[in-house]
Amino acid sequence: MIPSFFKKNRKNEQDNKAMEQYISKVWKDLKENPEPWNPESMGAENIAREKVLNRVLASINVTETKPVFNFKKFAAIAAAAVLIATVAVGFLFRDELLDQLITYPQIIVETRQGEQEKVTLPDGSVVTLNAGTKLSYPQQFKRQSRKVTLLEGEAFFDVKHDEKIPFQVEAGKTFTHVLGTAFNINAYSWLKTINITVTSGKVAVNNEMLLPNQQMVYDKASATLEKKKLLASNMISWMQGGLAFNDADFKTVAAVLERKYHVIISFSDEKIEDFHFSATFEPTDKLIDILDALTMTQGLVYEINQNKITIKN
Repeated sequence: MIPSFFKKNRKNEQDNKAMEQYISKVWKDLKENPEPWNPESMGAENIAREKVLNRVLASINVTETKPVFNFKKFAAIAAAAVLIATVAVGFLFRDELLDQLITYPQIIVETRQGEQEKVTLPDGSVVTLNAGTKLSYPQQFKRQSRKVTLLEGEAFFDVKHDEKIPFQVEAGKTFTHVLGTAFNINAYSWLKTINITVTSGKVAVNNEMLLPNQQMVYDKASATLEKKKLLASNMISWMQGGLAFNDADFKTVAAVLERKYHVIISFSDEKIEDFHFSATFEPTDKLIDILDALTMTQGLVYEINQNKITIKN
């Protein structure tokens, strides 16, 4: 009975436990050192024990405290917590929120055939555009990203280093991510591939890492990536007016020459288009020099009729 009573009416667990021990001790002493118990004159032992205990407990002022729920106070605290949380989240993610809310006008720079142009981006990065190239970039970069789009052509990117804000170039189905480095992207629409070549630093192309003197080749038809080793300086020789071909098929070589020298090149046999060619040429090399080197590698010949050139067996 003693434990059950105190479990229902405890106000302070330690005080109740001490009281319980004290009452038990008193009752034990009464049992061990009394005069012999006489049921006829004193009544049944268990009934007498209950009466004594009830009198002791009745003298103890035990009250049960019930908490009072204050809805207004709870609502005020909850509202304050929500407000603090909202402000905290807004502070932590303010840059992301601003990037979502703010849009900047796009600037498009386009070069004609036979010309090159240098463009300085809002962050100080410099892009050199090859002939027949179109680049799109925002008037101002966002707080969390620096993204530009190479819509057509070839460009060399000298990216200003910024560890906090990555730089991204979208070209077709390729996405090139850097923090600060230099690389070249050749993404002419008439090419079968998109080629990304690193000259310094590290570059990630569709999550594949590239180091200096490495090139990622994206095949448009199969949507596959292939990594190659080469001399990166050859791939950017176009910036000084030179030309470089790295295992390029004849069809690609012809297309490059057509745009550089404003000629029309055809093949007497379609199979010739699939022959491959690797070579570098200086700015002083003429079209005839390139045609000689191109045809000699496969034992071919060429004919020139005004601005039309035919390559044949």
